Amino acid sequence: MLTPVWLICTAALAVVLGYAGIAKIRSPRSVDRAFRDLAVHPLLARPWMRRALPYAEIALAVALLAAWGWASIVTAVCAALLMAAYLVLIARAVMQREDVVCNCFGGNGDRPVNGWTLMRNLALMVAAALALEAVLLDSATRGAPWPVLAFEWLTLRFG
Repeated sequence: MLTPVWLICTAALAVVLGYAGIAKIRSPRSVDRAFRDLAVHPLLARPWMRRALPYAEIALAVALLAAWGWASIVTAVCAALLMAAYLVLIARAVMQREDVVCNCFGGNGDRPVNGWTLMRNLALMVAAALALEAVLLDSATRGAPWPVLAFEWLTLRFG
């Protein structure tokens, strides 16, 4: 039964994405700087995309907790793809050996990326992959939104 893995991974991703999105909304210039410093491809670095990113992160955080059925699969795929993209950007920045600031958490993350940043993003990618695996393989994780399943699982577990 993969439900506990899904509950933990999904909650962790939702918290990180929600916090990151809110922090970026509060510091839009940090998003511009991050896109520039991380050398995001120009097709993905258009002004409207930079402004939409924090809202997309928040929407994904909410969707991770609220989706069920086929929407939970789509949401898990989106989270895994986003975490993979972030991991690639950070890995590339670390390999450049230049001081690059990712501003992953808006103005709250203004330290240069390093091995710890890479490990954090790797952990988030693993969490996204585990959440996706759980939602694909365990039909119970698609049966209801996260809060309902969390309550049900905790009640059955500690009841």
